[in-house]
Amino acid sequence: MHIDPRVFLSRPQDLSLERGVSLADALVDATVGADRIIILSAYYGTGYLESAFAALPMKARRACSLTMVFGVETASRLPHAVEELRTFQKKLVALGFRSPATRLFNKNAPFHTKLYYFKRSTQPIWFVGSANASPAIDGARHELMVRLTGRHEGLTEYINGVIDNSVVVEAVRPKPLVVSDIRSFLLNGALCYRPLFRVSFTFEACQINSDHRAVLKKSLATASKVPHADPQTEGFGFSLANAVGQVTGEYFTTLTEAEAEAGRSMSKLKFRHMAAETIYGYWLPAAYAHDVQDKVRAIDAKSVNGMKRFAAKLERARQEQLDDELERHVEGLKAFFADHSVKIEPKSDYRS
Repeated sequence: MHIDPRVFLSRPQDLSLERGVSLADALVDATVGADRIIILSAYYGTGYLESAFAALPMKARRACSLTMVFGVETASRLPHAVEELRTFQKKLVALGFRSPATRLFNKNAPFHTKLYYFKRSTQPIWFVGSANASPAIDGARHELMVRLTGRHEGLTEYINGVIDNSVVVEAVRPKPLVVSDIRSFLLNGALCYRPLFRVSFTFEACQINSDHRAVLKKSLATASKVPHADPQTEGFGFSLANAVGQVTGEYFTTLTEAEAEAGRSMSKLKFRHMAAETIYGYWLPAAYAHDVQDKVRAIDAKSVNGMKRFAAKLERARQEQLDDELERHVEGLKAFFADHSVKIEPKSDYRS
């Protein structure tokens, strides 16, 4: 058994150690040419793992036996974890791995191990430390691992024990959580958050002070001759949505509708009467949370489609034309305040 004198870090640049090297690079090197890979990880990032395995040559994937055991912190998360890992298992098969095994540790205590095993022919390589099989390896968190090479009877026995006490995700059948105490009641719920802002394509191109605000408050009730002014923003902000509509000849139904549709839909989503307010947000029991989450997803999908339509119009609008409309807006705002003997200047970066 050999212990590598170096330390393997997810963010070696943070410390600039003489013996600190990249954990991500070391794991890639260990993966290439391995005929057996076993990963024990408390947490997982399926997107990260899929990208990492997809980077391997097809020949290497077909020649490699892959087993992964993960943990799930709470019973309330188990149904989502099972669904996610079953999808991940299918992707591993599509990538060409022969009989990959994705498993869940099934003991009551939370699984918190981070242990990686790679075997090339008869040469074992081990990584032990803090990094989960997730973007943490690439630097999302500061992680440390040590590398061992050679046989290690204790680690081998531990790996076999964990695998024996885990279940393949296909065989996991999550049971409904029995709500018998306050802890299980709280775990069987979800936090919901309603954004306090609305989606907007409006920004302020000029510096606004208290004098300007006083004039605006008196003038809001009257018609303004400022091109593309949005009266719902403090300072008659420049409405990019309106300018794009004028340039392309394809307007949204109304300016307010275009900019606030997602925010309005979200504000109509009533759930406070079903929720308990916490410092983290509004908490709902699972039975209510699923229904609210479905509605939020529908609102998000509608908002995304609206953004795509706007993006298509934005692509059709030439930059020079939009610059001209912005300039008209600034000059109109200057003229508006000049009528009230107040001077206003554009922001230095208003064109960006």
